[in-house]
Amino acid sequence: MKKTTSGFTIVELLIVVVVIAILAAISVVAYNGIQQRANKSAVANYAANALKVLQAYKAAEGVYPSYNGCIGTGYIDRTSNGTLDCRWTTTGDTYLVNASLNAQLDKYSNIKSVIAPTQTVDAGGQSANGGHYTASNGAILDGIAHQNWFVYATPDYKCPVGPIARMTGWPNLVTDNSAAYSEGWGNGSLCWIPLK
Repeated sequence: MKKTTSGFTIVELLIVVVVIAILAAISVVAYNGIQQRANKSAVANYAANALKVLQAYKAAEGVYPSYNGCIGTGYIDRTSNGTLDCRWTTTGDTYLVNASLNAQLDKYSNIKSVIAPTQTVDAGGQSANGGHYTASNGAILDGIAHQNWFVYATPDYKCPVGPIARMTGWPNLVTDNSAAYSEGWGNGSLCWIPLK
């Protein structure tokens, strides 16, 4: 009596391996797309909430805060100098979390609910995540010195929350509500919102 053995041929095994590889590649691409959309959504939520906090403060006080600093929570000490920061450079020019600014804003809206996205935008020697408010930085809007700005980082070249001003070369910005982004910045952009 002949004994027969059954099993897979090398060709059948190769076909299975190729099918598994194709499915794995599709899964990786789908995951990356989901992750990119989640990052964009986190930036949009953060920027909209930070802007609402600043506008609530202005509505109650009649003016914007007098302190500069990062808006919201979730920042880390990227420069290892003992302070939390949202924008930093290799030359030491940083925007820091300012407890006085956050205390002022917290009177009118829960600042802890404004959570900065963790994705970093890098531009050779300088990086940013989340956003910051500035009461005075020397920026000029449409030819006139403009003091109050909210600037946030986005991981692509589209600013999801505006209206934004377009950078024409520091310190000059122009009103341009059709602009997709304000300032191209390495692997993303900075979005400049003039506060009025």
